[in-house]
Amino acid sequence: MSNAGAGAGPGGATAISAHGLTKHFGSILALDALDLQVPRGSVFGLLGPNGAGKTTTIRILVGLARATSGTATVAGVPVGLDGARLHRKVGYLDQDPRFYSWMTGRELLQLTGRLHGLDAGALRSRVGETLEQVGLLAAGDRRIGGYSGGMRQRLGIGQAVLARPDILILDEPVTALDPEGRRNLLELVRDMRGTTTVVFSSHILGDVERICDRVAILDRGRLIADAPLRELLAEHVRPSYRLVAAPGQNERMTALAEHLAAAPWVELTQADGDTLRVSVSASDQATAEHSILPAVVADGVVLESFERSVPTLEDVFLELVEPPGADELDGRGFVRPRQVRGAVPERGVPTAVAEREPIISGFRTLLRSELLEQWRTLKLPLTTAVFALLGFGSPLLARFTPEILKAVGTGSIQITLPTPTAADAVAQLLKNLGQFGALAAVVLAMGAVASEKDRGTAAFVLSKPVSRVAFLAAKMAAIASTLGLATVVAVLAAWFYTLVLFTQLPIGGTAALAALQWLQLVAFAAITFLASTLTSSAVAAAGTAIVAFIILGVVGILPNVSPYLPTSLGTPAEALALGVPADPLIGPIAATLGLIAGMLVLAWLAFARQEL
Repeated sequence: MSNAGAGAGPGGATAISAHGLTKHFGSILALDALDLQVPRGSVFGLLGPNGAGKTTTIRILVGLARATSGTATVAGVPVGLDGARLHRKVGYLDQDPRFYSWMTGRELLQLTGRLHGLDAGALRSRVGETLEQVGLLAAGDRRIGGYSGGMRQRLGIGQAVLARPDILILDEPVTALDPEGRRNLLELVRDMRGTTTVVFSSHILGDVERICDRVAILDRGRLIADAPLRELLAEHVRPSYRLVAAPGQNERMTALAEHLAAAPWVELTQADGDTLRVSVSASDQATAEHSILPAVVADGVVLESFERSVPTLEDVFLELVEPPGADELDGRGFVRPRQVRGAVPERGVPTAVAEREPIISGFRTLLRSELLEQWRTLKLPLTTAVFALLGFGSPLLARFTPEILKAVGTGSIQITLPTPTAADAVAQLLKNLGQFGALAAVVLAMGAVASEKDRGTAAFVLSKPVSRVAFLAAKMAAIASTLGLATVVAVLAAWFYTLVLFTQLPIGGTAALAALQWLQLVAFAAITFLASTLTSSAVAAAGTAIVAFIILGVVGILPNVSPYLPTSLGTPAEALALGVPADPLIGPIAATLGLIAGMLVLAWLAFARQEL
């Protein structure tokens, strides 16, 4: 089919343009040199069977995946990973939307609006309007974890349209919607025609035919049709006629079908009981209309109805998309993408590079969300409570352990320990915080990125105007904040009980102890955080971090290395807390800060090019 003028919209403008998009997954060819033009202001239907490449195309266009080769622009912005400028112009609904279960629907829309830069007044009114628009006004203050599938789908539509984007991309938007929700969505999309470009991907062809003015059909990664809907129907659907006979005329209907099938102007006859469908070529339509009824009369068939069938998009789809053979289906009924024989072509470098926003774009909004999640999911209060117990308990343990051991000594076994001192309390505190703090750092960091990728919430956040640097920085800052608060609480508790049981510790030295201990825990968290970016499994991230800790322990045996490991900060921290001269701190602190920075840079390098 000719695509001349395919990109012409109002004023000849094109909203989305793709040239030669190719995508390999290993040896699997998911997209094969796709060229696509979406006119501005149109409602564009993207169709194809399962495995045709629709979702892959969409994820490339919204910057969640990258093409092996080829280029594309959306709203004039070259596509690419981490394109905050692109995401300011695009609203996106994933085919399986995933959101934070601890949030309410209203909070999720507020997060979306803040990431899009809406001011407080506009955001408040916009959120209320959107909740009403998608039928969630009454459920807006309920936790998303309690939503049904249809409610989550409605919320997904709401977050996609909230910022009134120039381009709205909906991947299977009617999935899980009830009839009322489906009708409301179709009306919403139809009303956007002319002002917003809508890309509508769906398997429900009747919905596409109802609202779309242009349609593209993919099959096994290739574009097989792209035209205005009316042209597509006119070009590909043969005129057909439906004859329904009165009951009890099977023999006459069989004879009629044979006579019509023999006529030179008939292309196809399909008999099904009392119903006969006759398809003819467009050039023979007039002949058919003058010849079918005389043939009916000649064969003595009494009809209950006779009508010319209206061509549908389903007819076009079935004509253009060849049914797969049994060897082309996987075990789930999906068509297997084509495999590339030989070496897979190297990843091409697009001729246009995606423009970047400031790298810290969205950091403050995401940090607020991360801290709220720490509180709502009880990570912050539980960590602080455990550390507080360690702070209260460490001086007590140091004070009464000798007496307990003496009391349990019997007979010939007598245990005698030196009288406990404040130094013992500080040492006990550092020991407890070192052990339990490291565990807390691992627990907080192990799922920070891995779980987000696994649940799909990372894709939700990064389809908004926010940089990946901000995404990682907000998570690490929230973890460090939780560890910092918990450490301060623990050290304050220990300082108070040391004062009661032993003697007063220098306030400045105690503060230095808290800072050094916190720095050590942040280093442990940074190591685990890197592991979390490398995998989609929190358990695998924790396992990787533990292996890294073991390696650090082995390396720590080397005398020239051990003073510069995070664990070496305990010795000067104890000295500072007791007000005695401490070993030089610049080297260990600089080494620990360098380790943290190195881990975070590696985390960024690992995450920067990952597809979500």
